[in-house]
Amino acid sequence: MHSLLYRCRELGLLSDSSASRAYQRLHGLQGQPGFAPEPLAGYPGEQPALLSQAFALACDHGLTITELAHELAWSAAQVRRMLGVEEDRPALRLVSSSS
Repeated sequence: MHSLLYRCRELGLLSDSSASRAYQRLHGLQGQPGFAPEPLAGYPGEQPALLSQAFALACDHGLTITELAHELAWSAAQVRRMLGVEEDRPALRLVSSSS
């Protein structure tokens, strides 16, 4: 909501006084149902279908996830997440031995 108000003021859709009143009203509603902050993890967003289709075609020509990550300047884990590819490496854990 804050970003929306800021952008409206920036575009001239709200006067400074109207934006100020809106910010005050929004502050007064803080903590009310529908106005409390929610974690972004609950909203996964859209999955880029064209990226996975393009990657599938490029795989036929030898492109790897690591190479794609390098080209996009992303981490390999982020590319896997965007492609919907599961991590294929085993999870390692530290085991201590008692003598």
